[in-house]
Amino acid sequence: MGRSPAVFAPEVFLAKMSPKRDARSTGAAVLLHVAAILLVLWVGAVKTGFMAPPKMLMTADINTPPEMPKAKDVMGGGAGSVGRLR
Repeated sequence: MGRSPAVFAPEVFLAKMSPKRDARSTGAAVLLHVAAILLVLWVGAVKTGFMAPPKMLMTADINTPPEMPKAKDVMGGGAGSVGRLR
């Protein structure tokens, strides 16, 4: 019971909530966080297929087809055996 009641003083509160940090440690922390976030995004992109491997292009030679034989020389025609129809 030897404690005095707490008095709110904004400048004391702000001084305790914002300690001075070393610039090198802050820079290292920022770089590590950026690297970790990029690593997570890269792994996610690879696993989900956003970065699909390049597709192989299949090429085919397209040539004009050979000329069709003339119809009168190839087509025989005829009705077949007349004896079978009767």
